[in-house]
Order: sequence, then structure tokens, then C-alpha cells
Amino acid sequence: MNILAINTAENTLYIALQYKQKLYEIKENNAQHSVSLMSAIDKLLKVADAKLNEMDIFGVIVGPGSFTGIRIGLATIKAFAYVLNKNIVGVNSLECYAYNSLGKFSNDKNIVSILDAGSGLIYYAEYSSSIKEIISPTAYTLAEVKGYANDKNIVVQLNDKLCNAEFTNVTALEFNNAKFIALVEEYALKNKVNTSQTIMPLYIRLSQAENDLIKKEKKINV
Repeated sequence: MNILAINTAENTLYIALQYKQKLYEIKENNAQHSVSLMSAIDKLLKVADAKLNEMDIFGVIVGPGSFTGIRIGLATIKAFAYVLNKNIVGVNSLECYAYNSLGKFSNDKNIVSILDAGSGLIYYAEYSSSIKEIISPTAYTLAEVKGYANDKNIVVQLNDKLCNAEFTNVTALEFNNAKFIALVEEYALKNKVNTSQTIMPLYIRLSQAENDLIKKEKKINV
């Protein structure tokens, strides 16, 4: 299966291309997604000698993560899917990190994915040892989940300083393009797909801009 999948939910840009059973990938640290995404995709297709219309399906991280990054990634993939009449697999970043951890734990404890959500909140999701969702992605305060999560196997982003510092039993992982592609393909084979019209971002909390606007409106109405 030929797949192009992108993750723009982090500061690092990840692009994965599975073409004729070979994996090609790009990782760009501190990327300006709005500037570099299209050129990076074009570069990867040229390296693989592949064309966009040869893709069987597209994959994209729908959140949680950077609000702006998610919008850019989704808009790009939706445009590709619409023009080429292809389907999309949307994957949440917390599940991707849990999936990445398969084989890294020797016990049957549940796997918890945790990311710093900012504004004093933690993105949290829980999975079985076979990555069956138990608690869907949610935003909690640090105090609400800290004691409970420490009884599980915890997976976080490699560069997530807050979660690495605040939780014990942590396995810090970098985003894995090969596992991302494998998860997208698994979803596609199970027909868990969306169209360009039905794919939606996973926004668990309001953005900082939205919070600031609400505060501003409250002051005006007082």
C-alpha cells in the first residue's frame, strides 16, 4: 500500500512515505510548517521517484498538539484527498506514541500517553498493552492524573520536559515514522477511514487565542 502521512502537531515536522514497500522519511526540527511542509513533501516524492496520485491513502495526525500545526497539516492532506479522490486516516498523537511503545514493556500494565498541553493541563489517554483504547484523549490538570498515571507504563514525547520531570516510570520516545505508517495502514485495512469532508481535528481544549478572547469579552461585559 502506498501511503503519504504527515505529523505537523509538533515543532518537529515528520513526513513518512511508504512507496512500493519501501519507507522514505523526513524529519525537520523546529520547522515552520506553513513554509516548509509542501517543499518537504515534494522533496520526499522526488527521492522516492513517486507521484502524489500514486498514493492509495493519506495519513495525518489530527491532534492533540499545536493548534496551528494541526490546521496546516489537515488542510494540506484534505486538499490532496479532495483533488485525487482518496481517503484519509486520521490518527491521534497519543495513540501514536502508545503504538510506538509496543514491545518496550515486559508486563501487562496499561499504557498511558501524556503530553504537556500548556495552561496547566496535561493531555492524557490510556490504552491496554495491545493498544486498545481505554480512556480517550482528554485534558486534565497535573494533580488529577499524577498519582493515578504513575501506576501505569507512561509514554511521553522525548522533548516533553514537564512530563519527563513530573512523572515516574516514564519512557520518553521520539515520534516514529515507521510506526506511524504501520498504524495508518492498519486503520486503512480495517476501513477506518475518512474523506476530505469528514476528517476532523482533535481539539481537546481551547487555544490560547480563544482563551484570551473569552477573557477580553468578559472584561468588556462587566
